Amino acid sequence: MANDYCTLAEVQAGFPDSALATTTDTAFTGLIESMISRASRLIDREVGKEPGYFYPSTDDQTRYYDGSGTYEQDIDDCLTITTVSVAEDGGRESTSYTDWGSTDYYAEPYNYSALAIPITLLMIETDGGKPGWYRYKKSVKVAGIFGYSVAVPDDINEACIIKATLLYMASKQGYMTMSANTEVGSMSVGDYEKRYKEILWLYKVRNQV
Repeated sequence: MANDYCTLAEVQAGFPDSALATTTDTAFTGLIESMISRASRLIDREVGKEPGYFYPSTDDQTRYYDGSGTYEQDIDDCLTITTVSVAEDGGRESTSYTDWGSTDYYAEPYNYSALAIPITLLMIETDGGKPGWYRYKKSVKVAGIFGYSVAVPDDINEACIIKATLLYMASKQGYMTMSANTEVGSMSVGDYEKRYKEILWLYKVRNQV
């Protein structure tokens, strides 16, 4: 489904010696796909972000922020910025906002695109003629594509495969902590769950900075 962080084929590939890898049973595949969607949304919630954060829509969204009153303006994680508009007099009507040009501000962190990380901060360009981000409520309007990345990061893909597999196996075993399946043998949940948490911990720490 849209904004899922792994595919049915990737989960099935984890069972190369099992019929699970090749089955075309729609009841089975539907269940796995459901678990993938659940795992994807669990990942979003665990890192404290919106659904599809790691694989956002390519459509522009418009978001509003209170002006910081300083040279720095925090925004939601953003991949690309289309326009930045500011209500310089504090108005909140649609006509109150003035579009700022690329010489009025710049995005941080530097090299965000090359590093495959999102924009998190807008800085006043000191040579651009703007005194700062005006300290008014809802005075900064940003249009762009919000989220973490244009493609699912490899480690988030891994986390989704792990979690979807664990959810599927748990459902087959009445949600017990140890599964025993004639097709895949026994599987201890602890090590896989630990790896899943290790991956997400890095993103949680980043979002708390």
